[in-house]
Amino acid sequence: MGDLIGERQAGDFELRLARLPDDTAILEQARTVAAALLAEDPMLVRPRHLPLKERALGRYPRAVELFRTG
Repeated sequence: MGDLIGERQAGDFELRLARLPDDTAILEQARTVAAALLAEDPMLVRPRHLPLKERALGRYPRAVELFRTG
């Protein structure tokens, strides 16, 4: 069994969890890129964004409901 925050995570993580002291710059860069993408295509309807939309909907279906209801 792994640690949620430690080095030995368990579960189906495709990526390791961020280590905030070490990963701040890349997390800020990812946030900037994500904000720009959503400003350009908020509903992710452009063909190049559809794979991202499909993955997000498949992985986080409840989040879509929350965004719709506010």
